[in-house]
Amino acid sequence: MDASCPICGHEVCGWLRYRPYGLVVCRRCWGKFINRRQAAFLIDWVLWMLAMRALAHVRGFNMPSLTVARVLALTCVVSLLFAFKDGFRGMSPGKYVLGLQVVEKSTLRPAGFMASFKRNIHLSIPCIQVLTVLIAAYTMNKGPRWGDGWAGTKVIWREHAHKRPFDPRSNVCLTCSYGLTGNVSGICPECGTPIPNTGKDGITDSRGQ
Repeated sequence: MDASCPICGHEVCGWLRYRPYGLVVCRRCWGKFINRRQAAFLIDWVLWMLAMRALAHVRGFNMPSLTVARVLALTCVVSLLFAFKDGFRGMSPGKYVLGLQVVEKSTLRPAGFMASFKRNIHLSIPCIQVLTVLIAAYTMNKGPRWGDGWAGTKVIWREHAHKRPFDPRSNVCLTCSYGLTGNVSGICPECGTPIPNTGKDGITDSRGQ
């Protein structure tokens, strides 16, 4: 059974199905989304490394006011900045440029600094950075990456924020992506999957809300 991509509406072939956040989407849309996430992460990483480099440069002046303790303290502060990078309404510099946003999984509200800290702190620890970056890159292909589980967050594509798989309140079947606007039966007519919370007026299109 073929499904329609909830992002672009094109048909999804059975052997090219991707299931980010548990929903079938086409390879093209998911590829664009993943490329944006990887590019955003690269931008953030480069900015963070430049900040660390700048700190090392200041350290090289051997200024009397910069004691070893102060330099170490400044290094820790700059490292922690990477963990808090998604706390600005869910957008780091890279995510802002690439049109992405980190939101709370349960409410879809922009993530705050505490949620950002939880999802990124493991990437700020020098001794395990390489390992955690590789794990993050691998798990990113499935949607949530390592850290999102603890923080209770997910990354969405702002341009398609009101569509599945980014907004689970949208109007398509979770199993086959069949359009359910106006459905009052409580069952998907395409695949027979039960539809939870179907009101007497049927399912409405939430994309314009």
